[in-house]
Amino acid sequence: MACDVREVLDRIGDTWTVPARVEYALTPTGHSLTFVLKAVADWAAEHRHTVIESRARWDRGTAAPGPGVA
Repeated sequence: MACDVREVLDRIGDTWTVPARVEYALTPTGHSLTFVLKAVADWAAEHRHTVIESRARWDRGTAAPGPGVA
């Protein structure tokens, strides 16, 4: 099977690398999310300690229910 795939790739002029290598790139639409993702990362950094404290309370079983939770 691998030989068949290699022969097809050779025929169409593609390269065969082991391990297989894949190159990724963002599209212009993906790049348009940069501002949004940076804002989320900044928010996470700003509220990191609050999140850590909340997780610790949850682990201790003393977490208060969130809004809308009965």
